[in-house]
Amino acid sequence: MSEDSDRAHELDLESTEFVADEDSDPVKNRTELTCKPDLVPQGKPRWKDAIPQVLASCVVHSIVVQAGVSMAYLAVLLPQLADPDSISTATKDQSSWIASLVIIGTLIGSLVTGPLMAQLGCRTTCQLSCVPLVVAWVVVCLAQSVGVLYVGRLLAGVSGGLSTVALVYVSEVSNPKICPMLLCLNSVFVSFGILLTCVLAQWFFWRGMAIWFGVLAAMSFQALWFLPESPHWLATYREEEGGSIEAAVR
Repeated sequence: MSEDSDRAHELDLESTEFVADEDSDPVKNRTELTCKPDLVPQGKPRWKDAIPQVLASCVVHSIVVQAGVSMAYLAVLLPQLADPDSISTATKDQSSWIASLVIIGTLIGSLVTGPLMAQLGCRTTCQLSCVPLVVAWVVVCLAQSVGVLYVGRLLAGVSGGLSTVALVYVSEVSNPKICPMLLCLNSVFVSFGILLTCVLAQWFFWRGMAIWFGVLAAMSFQALWFLPESPHWLATYREEEGGSIEAAVR
């Protein structure tokens, strides 16, 4: 009798565990699967799975191009402002401020990137970084005084600080096997921004270049609409949106 009662007790425990598993929250299971890399298949992705990740990385890194542009643009702007025949001229002290305000703006943008990323998501923060950038280039293009240039360069720096979210987005949407390669695209696109600035400087004045760079920032903003939000962010901060998580993973 004792053995029979023990066996019946074990069967009851197994039945209880089975019912508990059936009643478990599917959204919670998806969250655990997304947030624990060891539970996600880590094998080498197939080409048809890797190509969308590569394209998404290129699109999101388009905002990083502006970091290279901001660095190289000074080499075009400051000599032309020093020209006595220029519409707007700047002294050495003013030129120093024009160069330094970009760094100050970058610090501000970097500090607010974390809270914005947690609240809005990586993709939305990438789009948000394009807004001050477009405004910055419009301000620079229309500037008639050095003080207005200060504002434009400060906004460009803020956008540059916000653009660091691109690295986070790529790391969260890419397969671990190709993630290091995709993260290296950051340096490639920064270098492309420097190259693009030097090429445009052969044909355009600094105001004309500002127009081109503003258009480029607007195009990046539009292209980011086609990217999905990070599955990791959706699973962490939007657990109730189960369908959105599955769509982003696909």
